[in-house]
Amino acid sequence: MSLRVLYAYAYPIPYSETYARVELAWMRENGVDVHLWAAKNQNVPSYPLKSYETVGGSIGTVIDSFRPHVIHTHRIDTAESVVAVARARKILLTIRGHSVDFEEARYRKLADVACIWLFPHLAALLRDQANVESLPVAYDPQLAFPEEPDLRRYVVRAGFGNSNKDVGGFVDVAHRLPAVTFELVVTGPYKEYLASIRRSAPPNLHVRDGLSNEDAAAVVRRAWLCLRGHDPNAHPYGMPISIAEALGAGLPIVARAAVPNSPSRFGPEEYIGDAGVVYQTNEEAAARVHEIVNWSREQWEKARTRSITRAQSFRTDVVLPRILTLWRRLAQI
Repeated sequence: MSLRVLYAYAYPIPYSETYARVELAWMRENGVDVHLWAAKNQNVPSYPLKSYETVGGSIGTVIDSFRPHVIHTHRIDTAESVVAVARARKILLTIRGHSVDFEEARYRKLADVACIWLFPHLAALLRDQANVESLPVAYDPQLAFPEEPDLRRYVVRAGFGNSNKDVGGFVDVAHRLPAVTFELVVTGPYKEYLASIRRSAPPNLHVRDGLSNEDAAAVVRRAWLCLRGHDPNAHPYGMPISIAEALGAGLPIVARAAVPNSPSRFGPEEYIGDAGVVYQTNEEAAARVHEIVNWSREQWEKARTRSITRAQSFRTDVVLPRILTLWRRLAQI
């Protein structure tokens, strides 16, 4: 008997949400019978639905036809919208939390669901709640792996493009280093914001959008280093999957440090470990980038080894078996 898992999501998982999409794909590759129910087509009106996806209608109708052993959600808002159905039907419910909507009190109200997986620093805030487990981000090693770097020694940032992701900080650092090439790979539906970024970009910054996941990953793999900021006034810091992918590609990381008294309050320090450096200001980021771009190949290779070693903890085949093992045990399959 195949394990049947119904993914409940606010909308079909677009390219921009690699964190969830990579997980779902890995589960399908490992024999899980997956169906995705999305409440609506928000933000992705042209998204081509797959045969295992349903948009709109009642989740109850999908449950009746699919008969899942487990309902699995990403993000707290979706979990809150389906928990009553799961309880009423006595179906196991698991949650993989994101940082964008993290609120400790909301997770406290879900102490009866089968399991809640949160990033390590967020799970620590609920360490006394029995159903909360620590789980890091997971990247696809079939897309993120070391390659020979481009001769331009360019700086890359890949990920969602909106105003609370500090894309503007990347642009500012590019302005400060006109002799260095910057590649900005962006996803997401915010076309007006992206247009403003293009208008403000200096000649040494190339903005790439609309790339396939394979093409975006190729841009990352050929980079010399990854520069990844975050907006300290946005939501709590999570574990940006673009950092794990850059580590998997063997890139040294330059990332914005934690700002403890800000809304984001956490940072990348434990995430990147010895595979990178952190900065407080864009001026400091530019100095770090300039230094690394001018490293000898020997220095860079040592940094690459540290990044590849660090990345091993975030591979899908290391992280995701923990979810699958629990599902099978709880469903007795």
